[in-house]
Amino acid sequence: MAQFNGNSHSLIIDYYEGAYGPTIRIDTVQVSDLVLLRSVFLALAEGQPTCTDLGEALGARISGSSGITLEVVLSDPKRCLKRAKSRTRQPEFRWLRSAKGWRWCAAMVDGLLKKQTPGHQYLTNEKQDEALIELAFKERAK
Repeated sequence: MAQFNGNSHSLIIDYYEGAYGPTIRIDTVQVSDLVLLRSVFLALAEGQPTCTDLGEALGARISGSSGITLEVVLSDPKRCLKRAKSRTRQPEFRWLRSAKGWRWCAAMVDGLLKKQTPGHQYLTNEKQDEALIELAFKERAK
């Protein structure tokens, strides 16, 4: 698994039962975290690497889950986020996207980067995937 050089002290990744069901919230207040996440998605779109751990790639700990592995596949499956076999009681996930799918995720980050105002983007579908991935920027209560 590849590791990107992240210094994400303000980045929080949390898995919990949300209003729309199981939710993975990637929460930050720093533009640099969004830039790093975008670079992870674009690197996957280019196939370098083909697989990485989200927490390691962002330099962040994931609470409520034992891990989220991001993988490049040939075409986007109907369910992009799937539960994986876990060695712990906490759920573990595989996030599968094609190169085009990872570029779409990078474009969702771009939307937050361009505005640089509080907001969020959903990166998975709560009706199809095992959990909803929500990317939140500057929405955290102070």
